[in-house]
Amino acid sequence: MARAFKVARLQDVPPGSMKAVRVSNRDVLIINLDGVLYGVEASCPHMRYPLQLGSLKGRALRCGFHYAEFDVASGEVLSQPIDGESPVRNLRTYRVSVEGPDVTVELPD
Repeated sequence: MARAFKVARLQDVPPGSMKAVRVSNRDVLIINLDGVLYGVEASCPHMRYPLQLGSLKGRALRCGFHYAEFDVASGEVLSQPIDGESPVRNLRTYRVSVEGPDVTVELPD
């Protein structure tokens, strides 16, 4: 069963932006793509670089360190890091919703 946590106000995550939040000992990156909110783990699984320092192009989130790319909806790896190290895994994803002015994230127990 999942638990929901209020993590931000909707006005703090305008369309086209990303916001890193800490919730229940997890770092989650909230992404607003044209009014649709997504949640993924906030660090690249390759070398733990903060993904909010990367870039968005459509649903592709690019790590700013070794340029691994991930689909923000599914967490799926779209391209591996350019350094040739071992393959990177998919990102963990989290359900995000809006309740009034509040953004909530669901985390598994």
